[in-house]
Amino acid sequence: MTVDETVAKASVLTESAIRFCRVRRFFRPYFLISGSQMLKKTIKCLWNTLPELLGFLLLLMLWILSATVVAMCLFSGPLRQKSYYSATSQFHKPDRAGLGWLYETFYNLIVLLTTANHPDVILSNYSENRAAAFFDIVFLAVGTYIFMNIFTAIMYNQFRGYLLSSVQKRIFRRRVAVRAAFEVLKSRDPVPVVEANKVLQLLEETSLPDWKKSAISIKLMTQYEGGPVDLKEFMDVFRLLDLSSSRRTPTLVRRFNNPMALRIQSFCLSDLCRRVELFISLVNVACIILQLVAFEDADKPSFAFLVRLLIISYLYCSNACLIAQPMINTFFATLYIVENGVRLWVHGWRNSLLIPLTLFDVCVSIGNLALRLYEIGLIACGIRRVGPENWSPYDFGQLANLLVILRTLRFMQISNLMTNVLFQMPHHLAPVLGVFISFYYVYALLGFSLFHGTIEHPANGSAVSNKTYVCGTYQQLNYWSINFDDFAASIFTLWSLMVLNNWHVIVRAFTEKIGRWVHIYMLSWWLIASVILLTLITAMIIESFLFARQLHTNQTDVLQLSERPRANAPRPATGSRSRCCDDGDDRGRLIDDNGVEELLPAFELSSHERTSASAAATMEMEDVLMTPPSATMAFSFEQMFVGSYEEPTNEELVRHLQRHTELGALISI
Repeated sequence: MTVDETVAKASVLTESAIRFCRVRRFFRPYFLISGSQMLKKTIKCLWNTLPELLGFLLLLMLWILSATVVAMCLFSGPLRQKSYYSATSQFHKPDRAGLGWLYETFYNLIVLLTTANHPDVILSNYSENRAAAFFDIVFLAVGTYIFMNIFTAIMYNQFRGYLLSSVQKRIFRRRVAVRAAFEVLKSRDPVPVVEANKVLQLLEETSLPDWKKSAISIKLMTQYEGGPVDLKEFMDVFRLLDLSSSRRTPTLVRRFNNPMALRIQSFCLSDLCRRVELFISLVNVACIILQLVAFEDADKPSFAFLVRLLIISYLYCSNACLIAQPMINTFFATLYIVENGVRLWVHGWRNSLLIPLTLFDVCVSIGNLALRLYEIGLIACGIRRVGPENWSPYDFGQLANLLVILRTLRFMQISNLMTNVLFQMPHHLAPVLGVFISFYYVYALLGFSLFHGTIEHPANGSAVSNKTYVCGTYQQLNYWSINFDDFAASIFTLWSLMVLNNWHVIVRAFTEKIGRWVHIYMLSWWLIASVILLTLITAMIIESFLFARQLHTNQTDVLQLSERPRANAPRPATGSRSRCCDDGDDRGRLIDDNGVEELLPAFELSSHERTSASAAATMEMEDVLMTPPSATMAFSFEQMFVGSYEEPTNEELVRHLQRHTELGALISI
């Protein structure tokens, strides 16, 4: 073998290896999906839903095809001789008509259906012939408001049905496993029971999360006092495996003996205090907006604007103008520090800093005050530029303004329902978003591989050129940055195809360069992303909100109902196995480390004085009632689809276990 042949074969192998590496990237979403049970369930549910979707999509395509034939009949032939059907019409028949005319009309109707709110699409026909509006109105009314909404309902209903069945099967398998564990661990007594120490030893050997082990251990030691548990109690304990996250503990506050401190504490915990905090923040934001619009640049104030608003008319001196606004902002920053200090004093700094929202507020307030003081220091010293980036005092003030705006996010907690829905939305949408991102990644790679370098940028970029382009085209709109020249550009181009009203402009530009086969790629992306996956994401958001609202309403009703008999609640028996306590039991109280101040749940502070020890014991028996509705709003993706799931009976579980080759002999009938 000669040297030339060796080099040639090595070049072929190297090129093949490079191509193999490029193809290998398409398999990355497979490894992402294979590592998640919920992603695999979502893919399976989508696959099972596909026949129903294809049936409806076929009906939709039949409607568009029928409208295509009607349009060809109405806007061709003798009618075409009239002047108002110009070459710019959507249904213009070219000189060499054929199947291409049928396809172009069909494609134009798809564009009309998806961009009905874009005036450039619908007004051209209306301007040439006002009677054409009847066709557009009927087509869009049936296609957009009937077919697409029915598709949304069918899509979500079918998908939800399959996912509901999948989730319920998973829960049933979990119940069967717990029932089998009881059969293995039970004693040989006439009434089979399982010792608590066996359960605790078993938990230490499992790979469960620590908070689940802790929850099961606490329930065994408190509710059942560490004694043996029968079958019903054993199944009840291990229902804690269904929890998706640890239950949040109620916000604790100090209890003071000083009447003045109690009044201050009651005010700080009231809704009025939160409204005052919100009002102060809004006033600060209004001052920031005034500063942004009243100053033309970093150093020159617009006095005309200030005079017109009659607000800070005393700012006629430039030095006063430069120092007044930072002083006002520093005053608000100091108020925020005082506000956080009072909150730490009311709740105790150890408990307050364990709350992520409070910790976030403290850090933002400290950063805001530090930047305000630094800004005033630079102004007082006459320093106009500082640092390698040559930042001015005005720039540091704008950075502090961003922190102030960011701090207003903490007031989302005023609406507990919306706060919980927004914070849990990423977790609930994770399976569907995972599938969406996988398709997004594959299509971006495919577009980069197929259309790389298809559209060439002009030599002078967006500079003035002697060329003229047709109005509304890719070139005239200066869409040169929408391309598939690299992976990042491919992602943005796919996003533009998915959300832009005039996405057909991009499609036509690539069609002119490559051909109509590019429609296979781009229309399939529109169908999968915009029609199927985004519809499913919208339905999931609606389902998540409705489930959270129902859960919030139920917990609020239970809490209000339970507060009425608490004052006269009978004292539970001391020897019962429930979590009870006698008059001297202080298990329900949380004592601070200094041993002086008690820590009480914030929502029970006002009623604690009139609550007896027996009522407190009764409250301990109800886990849900120990926390306010806002603290128990955490719900998992599975819980949304459990629906009216009925727990399996013991006979059903035994029937399934008897089919097992090894556990069948252990089952007690």
